[in-house]
Amino acid sequence: MNDDAGVWWQEGLFLQPAHFQQESRWHSRCQRDSLMLISGGAHGFSRLETDESLLSAGKLTLLQARGVMPDGTPFVVNSPLTADLCGLNGDITFWLTLPLASAADRFVARPLSVTDCCTPQTQPPVMMSVAALNLQLKSDSQRRDDETALAVARLHCTDGSARVSPEPDFCAVTLFVQDNPWLCRQMDDVRMLLQQKLQRLHDTLAHLRKQAGYQTDGTRETAFRQLMPLYSQLQAGTQGDSMTPREFYRFCLQLQSVLCALTFTWPAQVPPWRNDDHFRLFSPCLETLKQQLSPQDGTLVQTLTWDTQLLESRRLLRVSLPADALSDHCRIILE
Repeated sequence: MNDDAGVWWQEGLFLQPAHFQQESRWHSRCQRDSLMLISGGAHGFSRLETDESLLSAGKLTLLQARGVMPDGTPFVVNSPLTADLCGLNGDITFWLTLPLASAADRFVARPLSVTDCCTPQTQPPVMMSVAALNLQLKSDSQRRDDETALAVARLHCTDGSARVSPEPDFCAVTLFVQDNPWLCRQMDDVRMLLQQKLQRLHDTLAHLRKQAGYQTDGTRETAFRQLMPLYSQLQAGTQGDSMTPREFYRFCLQLQSVLCALTFTWPAQVPPWRNDDHFRLFSPCLETLKQQLSPQDGTLVQTLTWDTQLLESRRLLRVSLPADALSDHCRIILE
């Protein structure tokens, strides 16, 4: 259906339902386009609540949901949607689907009681039919080509019953990091590692400044100055400031680049941004980032042949090692 223009309203126009439908389609398209431009194409759930108590009985129920579809359509699910698991086997993803704007069944008629807000005491409620989004809960095999969808859950189905897949294997796409439990935990892990690295840098600089003849350690001081603003930004995100997954991914790449620049190494190659599977997208980047932030402890094992004559004469045993082989917190264990 064409939604490129609204109705040309003029005096004497014989109104038909199609006029209002066309006007509604045009306004809906303008709303979707504006939202996509402002959000940079962001989509996902801002709220997602499922009932997993009936999985053993062969039912998956979506209780409530709110968010934006990949085509830019805002949606709200206030009444439960149920998917039947009978006859399904294997790992199956379930989707909240919506027909595209070009589909004839994008909307369904539903009754609604509406009260006049100006005269609620004198005028009785009016029953009318409203055009509601045709949102449905479907499995992979039930999806159509003319539908947009968001993944709700991934289940391991066996003979009509199911169990939820481990959380790291599936993370629903959300509009904000704060709506995704897995991303929230990853953000907090990175924050703690970055805090510990800053503390180590601070302690090292404080120790060096106390030594006689101290000269400015440009590398460590530059690292401290570069990492502090990033830590403040990350701390704000863990304390409730809204951050989209795309912004968090960009932040992780920026932090990784700063750490690589400070150590004169090349950053690892990471996949480009895509808003479809947060676990597979973030995992390589987060793993590399955590390795860079963790303290680098080296272990060097060297077999030594003891000479009892050296021990009897109380001579010192010397071990030849390069100067960079020993860190500040290393130990030599002789057995």
